[in-house]
Amino acid sequence: LVERHGRPNALSMAELLSGGAFTRYQDVRAHTYMNSVGLEALGPPDPARSDWRLGRADVVTAFSILRKHYSVVLVDCVKSLNSPVMDAVLPESRALVVVTGVSIDAIRKTKTTLDWLGNNGYRRLLKSTVLAINHVANARVNDAAVKELDELSARVAAVVVLPFDRHVHQVKAIALDRLSAQSRRSYLELAATLADM
Repeated sequence: LVERHGRPNALSMAELLSGGAFTRYQDVRAHTYMNSVGLEALGPPDPARSDWRLGRADVVTAFSILRKHYSVVLVDCVKSLNSPVMDAVLPESRALVVVTGVSIDAIRKTKTTLDWLGNNGYRRLLKSTVLAINHVANARVNDAAVKELDELSARVAAVVVLPFDRHVHQVKAIALDRLSAQSRRSYLELAATLADM
């Protein structure tokens, strides 16, 4: 997410967490970077220059700082649900976006994710989960995948289809004004669905 957001900041989450208690928004804002539409991102250090790893305590501390200054915090999570980071993120979550591709393998991994949430104390979150069906190619979805996607869709609160968009797949940083009209509408629908939750 940080790479897709745009210009990075030399300061990162590592510096924010090691900087003591931040009471002013300006102190936190110095560690984020804002894109042209006002979305701020707080990223990890550059992995080529640092071996810093995000841990459970880091997430808890970050939430305690960020909730004082932001009414909405989006967290781009690791794929592994059974991790110390997710142990801290999931209890704080009010809603989830679970992204799936349209291949049978991707759909089955998503089914495992939903099963894990239901079997590990997060059944309540399924009632505020949006399934984002992400088309990474401009191709028709086969009938078997459509059937499995329908089954997944019945298990979550809402479904949003994210159409294939050449701009998303061509560049690193996404410029919202370069998305297709259909993509912009789908992302707006996703944001509105989360806001309703």
